[in-house]
Amino acid sequence: MQKKSFKSPVVVKGILIIITAYFFLANLPIIDWLEIGLDASWAFAISDAAHKQLIFGQDIIFTYGPLGYLVHGTSLNHNFSQIIYFRWLIHLCLLAVVILRLLFIKDYSNQIVFVLSIIFATLVGNPYNSIGFTVDYQITFILLILMSFDNFFQKYINYLAIAIGMISGFSILTKLTLGIYLAGSLFIYIFVNIIRGYFQKSPSIVIKNVLAGINLTLSIPSIAFIFLYPASYNRAFIHIIVNLCIAGGVALTLWFIVRSRRPSAPPLLREARGIKGRIYLLFNQNYLLNFLPLLVFYGLYGLLLIQTINLNNFPSLIEYLSNSWQISSGYSSAMSIVGNYPRLLIALLCFALSLLLMSLAIIDQNPSLAIAYIFPIFLSFKHGFVRQDAHVVVFTLVVIVSASLYTTIIKKSRLKKIAYCAWGIIFLGCIIITSSPNSTILENARQWSNFSPDRVVNNIGVVISSMLNPRELEMRGERSTTKNLQVIAAATKIPDSVLGKVQGKTIDIIPWEFSLIPGNQLNWKPRPIIQSYSAYTEK
Repeated sequence: MQKKSFKSPVVVKGILIIITAYFFLANLPIIDWLEIGLDASWAFAISDAAHKQLIFGQDIIFTYGPLGYLVHGTSLNHNFSQIIYFRWLIHLCLLAVVILRLLFIKDYSNQIVFVLSIIFATLVGNPYNSIGFTVDYQITFILLILMSFDNFFQKYINYLAIAIGMISGFSILTKLTLGIYLAGSLFIYIFVNIIRGYFQKSPSIVIKNVLAGINLTLSIPSIAFIFLYPASYNRAFIHIIVNLCIAGGVALTLWFIVRSRRPSAPPLLREARGIKGRIYLLFNQNYLLNFLPLLVFYGLYGLLLIQTINLNNFPSLIEYLSNSWQISSGYSSAMSIVGNYPRLLIALLCFALSLLLMSLAIIDQNPSLAIAYIFPIFLSFKHGFVRQDAHVVVFTLVVIVSASLYTTIIKKSRLKKIAYCAWGIIFLGCIIITSSPNSTILENARQWSNFSPDRVVNNIGVVISSMLNPRELEMRGERSTTKNLQVIAAATKIPDSVLGKVQGKTIDIIPWEFSLIPGNQLNWKPRPIIQSYSAYTEK
């Protein structure tokens, strides 16, 4: 029997999969414990507001939503299991999607480029950093990688739009920008497909993607409405189901009527050409009648959904979205670029090269993905270099992974060589950006214990044992959380003379130091605009 060469496609791909899985399992997500400081105060505020069932968009206006604790919240006794299981699930789903994508990449160079990009992201996104390869960006990468299966997406876009719309609706309630990343990327993909179908004179492409856009548009608010307020989950779910049943029942009835009565075109139209001939085709092939029940379903369900969302006995989804959007966009108008200009110039070069990759993909007859991928790159650039500091890491993660996906969807060899060169420069630029002072990648690389085989084996064991015995994980979480609270209480003890004056009263804390709240059992009631500037500084 002939032995397989070390350069065998199966062997090479197997080695790359093992390396990728190793880095993922070494960087298993961890819990954010309560600590002293600004970022820790944010994390506590997210978890505590959700626990107290404050109405987001009304009682508290935040860039995070009622499910934000799953992404960046502090672990408290009531949410430890939810947080850790959710983060593990997303992390392992991303690993599965990365392996799936790798299995379908045939070119060696493409495989290496893709794996290097993912490893870079896991290095920068060490779990000890609050900014980096966190759950919100992992969800974004799952979508971007899945979208690279363009033929699959084109074929099943209607069903995928519903699924991704539901995920986007859920994600908007974790962090507004996460929902924008997901929904925005797919909306652009669908819109470009519609334009492409129009210019190719393909009604089927246009119709399929218009319907997909409607599916996406209706799915997002439906799921967001259900999960907006924990106390009304069941009632909101029942309202959505009733709306679906009413709209579905009317559409189904209409479908039976249409099926039993198929009108034929007048005889004079059968031999007509031009516009009259097209009218005949519509009647003869029943295009309009076939779509009529579906259009009635969409229209009726949309009206019922609008009416449901505006019910007075439910928290306002519109207020949550509009107020969170104002806070999020306020960062852009209130902050300016005052950071490291060399890093900014390198980032601008990376962004320009991303535009080059987009152009190459368009030339290679893949405009939908090409334009859709530039959207998250633009958002991450804007986010990273408006916020500055460690936020620039976000841009490097998104741009390097997106650039590797561009090299995957570009097929022509001549264009592919240019794409590899562009990716190489982007990769070097990302290393420089994240290797400057106050960066993360070099710090992570020095902590080699984070990537030791013992750590990987331990992480695998923890996940398996937690799945087999969830109660044990919950008890361990409660013990760790209680111990963490005791440490914080000792470090943030307020004098009894002060505590006596606020006993039983609601309080807020400016500047932010929310560790005082659980440490002293204070009755915290935040001002609605919790991220107002006065919260951060004494001046």
